[in-house]
Amino acid sequence: DRFVVLEGDGEDNGDYRVATQAIRYLEEYKDGERPFFLAVGFSEPHSPPTAPRRFFELYDLEDIELPRDFAPRPASPPGHPEPAIRRRNADLFIGRDASPEEAREMIRAYYASISFMDAQVGRVLEALARLGVSEKTIVVFFGDHGYHLGEKGKWSKAYSLYEIGAQVPLIIALPGAEAQVSPRT
Repeated sequence: DRFVVLEGDGEDNGDYRVATQAIRYLEEYKDGERPFFLAVGFSEPHSPPTAPRRFFELYDLEDIELPRDFAPRPASPPGHPEPAIRRRNADLFIGRDASPEEAREMIRAYYASISFMDAQVGRVLEALARLGVSEKTIVVFFGDHGYHLGEKGKWSKAYSLYEIGAQVPLIIALPGAEAQVSPRT
């Protein structure tokens, strides 16, 4: 399947369990005398996008716009084998292009998986605040790759050097620091 709709609240999902374990660690070590380091790795969004149904219901298919450069898969450059450009869509659309309807479904699934993962990050951040350690904790949030949602005919991480495939989030929260934003990679 190209995406997975979970029934229930997702407690059986790996990202939910990772957040739960991170919260347990924070509860256990919040009073420690020494600084701690905690790496919390979430797998969403990866193929197949996965989230509980309620996160899918946040997004109406009719409201989802296709990317302005939504297109069929590009042709391979002359002299290069077809897999050079086409093989990385294989986990979502095997040997064919996505229809506009399928594209909207995939975009909604991606949004749902992002929202579900965001809820797990929120659970960890809420635990930091509840335990009284958020004001002395540096939080670094980052991703390892961008994600195509039909732009230039590509889907998933697509192993591309287009900005959409290379751009990643990087958020650093330092207690007492003034916020700054850079919209570029």
